[in-house]
Amino acid sequence: MRIFDLMIIATAGHIDHGKTKLVEAITGINSDRLPDEKVRGISIDLGFAYRDLGNGLILNFIDVPGHKKFINNMLAGYSSIDFGLLVIAADDGPMPQTEEHLSILHLLKVKNCAVVLSKIDKVGKDRLSNVICSVKEILSQTNFSRAKIFQISIKTREGINNLINYLKEVAAKYQYRVVKGNFRLSVDRKFLLKGTGIVVTGTIVSGKVNIGDEVIHSPSGHTLKIRTIHSQSKKSKIGLQGQRCALNITGRNISIEKIFRGDWILSKNVFFLTTRLYAVLSILKNEAQRFKHWTCVHLYLGSGNVTCRIAILGNLSVNPGEKKLVQLVTDKPVHAVFGDKFVIRDISSRRTVGGGSIIDPFGKKSSNSYIRKLNLERLKLIDSKSSKVVLNNLLLHHIGGIDLENFLMVRNLTNFEFQDILRSIDVVAELYKHHKWLILRKNWVYLQKLILDELYKNKDHNFNNGTDLISLSNALKVKVPDFVIQNIINESVKTQKMKRYKNLYYFPKHFAQNIKNLSWWYDIEKKFKKYGFQPPKVKTISTDLGIDLKVLEPTLKKASSFGYLIKINENRYILSTCFNEIVSVFEETIKNDNIEKFTIKNFSQITGITRNLSVEILEYFDKKGFTKRLVEGRVILKPFKD
Repeated sequence: MRIFDLMIIATAGHIDHGKTKLVEAITGINSDRLPDEKVRGISIDLGFAYRDLGNGLILNFIDVPGHKKFINNMLAGYSSIDFGLLVIAADDGPMPQTEEHLSILHLLKVKNCAVVLSKIDKVGKDRLSNVICSVKEILSQTNFSRAKIFQISIKTREGINNLINYLKEVAAKYQYRVVKGNFRLSVDRKFLLKGTGIVVTGTIVSGKVNIGDEVIHSPSGHTLKIRTIHSQSKKSKIGLQGQRCALNITGRNISIEKIFRGDWILSKNVFFLTTRLYAVLSILKNEAQRFKHWTCVHLYLGSGNVTCRIAILGNLSVNPGEKKLVQLVTDKPVHAVFGDKFVIRDISSRRTVGGGSIIDPFGKKSSNSYIRKLNLERLKLIDSKSSKVVLNNLLLHHIGGIDLENFLMVRNLTNFEFQDILRSIDVVAELYKHHKWLILRKNWVYLQKLILDELYKNKDHNFNNGTDLISLSNALKVKVPDFVIQNIINESVKTQKMKRYKNLYYFPKHFAQNIKNLSWWYDIEKKFKKYGFQPPKVKTISTDLGIDLKVLEPTLKKASSFGYLIKINENRYILSTCFNEIVSVFEETIKNDNIEKFTIKNFSQITGITRNLSVEILEYFDKKGFTKRLVEGRVILKPFKD
């Protein structure tokens, strides 16, 4: 989906060089909105203004502060821009903040930039010529060496029309963003509006939002609802990627005091927080020293900033002008996805040190050089703008498959975008639909072959020692989730490539050859089915079957080892299928009725089992760690797994 032709332009430059006056001359809007800004004549916070060029073209200006004390707010304005407008006063020439702002534009990979020499009415030709030479020298050190330079006087309006015409040309040719990804807005302002409620503003970094949508406030995780939307200074039914928006939000647990600059308003599909993020970091060329491993810095991400440490992967330092893969270890949880830009400043926040972009927000602790090496290899697989390329890389590298939800969040993909990528990739559909897991079909077939080969090796096995799930899993020698193995086995049984009896698996020919050997179990199984939920003690079963107790006990133990029976204690066995049904009914009732603590009487009532047998089963549960006995009653500790 393509947005209308909106280009976001951010001003940059030293304090009092005329950025706000320039924006006002172009748009007719004074972007200074705070009383202190108007009194003092400087921009303390972000200002916004628009110019409608007609034919659907709109220039969106973000006027950022130039004073070094307000650089934090300035960085908030650079979270999502298309074009930089560097303003330099002709009477002052380039100043410290001029170069720093230019460095930030460079670090955030802003592709286009123009320079405005303001206040030319205050200088002579010689001075103006010298300043132009200085500006060209500075630009030559950056990606903006070919940037156009405009000579402007706000007082006489000289050069204003030339600049506006140039911006029109750039806007008309600009390659506009396609709306993609889940909705994300980085909050830079909040306020209460009488009769309306809470309003937050910011630039929509990705996706779209409609009136009535439910979204998430990050970091609190509270659910919000969009009541109204203002975009481009007018009411709208929808907010789109790249637009400046004001959202009127409401929510049961949200209040104005819980919202801060740097927070995010997000689609629920992409809500997560993290404290370890893999990234590419570039250090500025003008840094005097090498940047060292585990240096503490201020991290500017979106419209917020936190302190963090930089763990350098590989060699433990970065030279000035060099680029390295790193891990950002933040002091507070943050939100980010692949491609998000950031800037780092020294721990005193006095100077910009470097910047880069996020590769993977779900970093892991690198405890040794071997793990760091593995991390580096994986990062090379996923450091691509193409999600399709990354998905192919990951699926080829991870034979057992990858977590779908993790991939979608990291890459900020909608389900529609994911389905579009899948058209050219052959994966096992059932797994991503039911288990949110991605595995290439050719890898699934390869794993199936390993399993069938393992069964064939066991051709001498009979029903006393068939192959169980754990043995088949171990035979793969690669990390594969149990549900993937179970999916392969189920499909193999369905297509007659293997046979299953109880909890054991067999190669088809071996199964046919050994089926007669199960005669020892049939009579016992019939008797236990009649007992159902309440089997008697072993001594009584011996009498019922007419089998001597010394002969019966080894047979029951063998059936238990195959998984046909569950051994509750030395004197009691129960059919596995019946036992699993008891557990299922019990767990479901406890969950549905919100029972936190239960007694023997509760268990007996739920299952219909006698009190004495209930005591034995609950003691078995305690032994397995499924339940825990307290002074009064019992509690469930975890889902049952025999």
